[in-house]
Amino acid sequence: MSRRTRDILRKICRGGSYLLIGVENQETVYYAMPVRCMEYDVLEYKKQLKKLQAKYRKIQKGAGYGLSGAEFLSGVKKQDREYNRESEDS
Repeated sequence: MSRRTRDILRKICRGGSYLLIGVENQETVYYAMPVRCMEYDVLEYKKQLKKLQAKYRKIQKGAGYGLSGAEFLSGVKKQDREYNRESEDS
């Protein structure tokens, strides 16, 4: 998959929660647009997952870092959470 970015993305913070608003400009109807928007989200989550896996691989070389079997296989801890953070990288 190639690198894709939204046309417009804004982040709003209200009471400690974030709201991301993404806009795709179109002149004509593009029926596959919902799939394209999902692709943006999937690519962002995948990027975060790779970062977490690399972090734990680096730490694990020494003491194992106390990962369960499932955490070791997936490369992330149960309490880790991924968020759509596209706006923070922009």
